Amino acid sequence: KKAAEEEGARKAAEARMAAAMKWQKFEEEAAKKAAEEEAAAQKQQFHETVTAELQAFKNAAMWQSFEEKAAKKAVEEEAAWKAAEEQAARKAKEAAQLVMATVTAVEPHSDETALQAAGKAKNAEANQKGKQQQEFREKIALKAPADILRTAEEAARKAAEKARGEEEARVAAAQEQQFRETVTAELQAFKNAAIWQTFEEKAAKKAAEEERAWKALLGRQQRAEQAIEEEEAHVAAAKRWQKLEEEAAKKAAEESTEGKGGR
Repeated sequence: KKAAEEEGARKAAEARMAAAMKWQKFEEEAAKKAAEEEAAAQKQQFHETVTAELQAFKNAAMWQSFEEKAAKKAVEEEAAWKAAEEQAARKAKEAAQLVMATVTAVEPHSDETALQAAGKAKNAEANQKGKQQQEFREKIALKAPADILRTAEEAARKAAEKARGEEEARVAAAQEQQFRETVTAELQAFKNAAIWQTFEEKAAKKAAEEERAWKALLGRQQRAEQAIEEEEAHVAAAKRWQKLEEEAAKKAAEESTEGKGGR
């Protein structure tokens, strides 16, 4: 009986040892899995952060390129506008000079023709013809400056209107481009926010799952410890019972021996 009890105690100790080893192995695997999951989460977070920073850098580079192009285009258009103004002023000046040259050229020619006509004309028909030519030239001389100046002013006005239209078109194009860039940037920011929100939701879900797994692990650990304690209590009770039986048997044997001796 004693050998059987010892064998039972040994088996119980071996079972407790095996349970403890299994529990230790389970804890090691759980810790390893938790470390792997944490490393994967950190890697994912790093990837998301790098992606967001890269996208922000690209947006900044695109905006800087747009600003540089807009500044360059504004400088070019400003230079073109100044060139158009200078050209219009130059044409007006040339037109005025042409008027003065025409007047100067017509008057001496008129005077010279009149002198020649006065000296060479010998009859009334020649004088009348010279007079008509003189009147015609005078009309041309008086009319030419106004026509040429009017033409120059019209050309300058058209050049100014064209430059103004080009400036308005440039401003409209710049505003449209800026609006497009703003919308693109806002859309990208919305996409980044959506990606970050998805990442946070996944991280929160993963954290909740890990917390549930950890609580389940703690529950299993507590149940295993409770089972070990119950097993140890059972073994201790068995030992106490065995000791009690042995003491009772010993006492009974002693009483039996004393009874025989008395007889």
